[in-house]
Amino acid sequence: MRIRRIDLTFTALQLPLDILALYAAGVGAYLLRFSRFVTEVRPVLQNVPFGEYLQTVSFFVVVWLALFVLAGLYRTQPRKAWNELGRIALVCTAGVMILIATVFLKREFATSRFIVLAVWAFSIILVIVERLFLRTMRHILLRARWGHKNVIIIGRSTAAAQIEKEYQRRPILGFTVIKRFAEWNNET
Repeated sequence: MRIRRIDLTFTALQLPLDILALYAAGVGAYLLRFSRFVTEVRPVLQNVPFGEYLQTVSFFVVVWLALFVLAGLYRTQPRKAWNELGRIALVCTAGVMILIATVFLKREFATSRFIVLAVWAFSIILVIVERLFLRTMRHILLRARWGHKNVIIIGRSTAAAQIEKEYQRRPILGFTVIKRFAEWNNET
């Protein structure tokens, strides 16, 4: 079966919005670390220039996206929300583990543990919020019957009637029954 345009569109939107969410997580963690609220509790011992930090964030955004691809988060077939949210949490945790391993291997022990933990939390939260927003928009459009595939049902069995009824009752499935025929013949 061919991919529906609506599924393809929303899958294509995921990549730039994931990039945006991951950058926001990195920048948000940096800004939070150097905010007056946090520095009053825990003073800054080593100041990391923002430009240098942003280069590091850019590198790890690419690593995170590669992990997203490996986890199957860019497939066009919609999946259950809990399945996707669990994968996002797992991938973001794996990304932070790679970040921690990189810091350890480079022997940069002065790197802020607070920033690493904040990036981890922000990345999970922001990517989940972004994905839930996309999922909600997709459901709203499908309920409005925008992006539906037109189908024809052939058969007079109760199964055919149940399929037709289910597509009418649940527009979120993305199919509109335009015609129903009792049997396959020349007229059909």
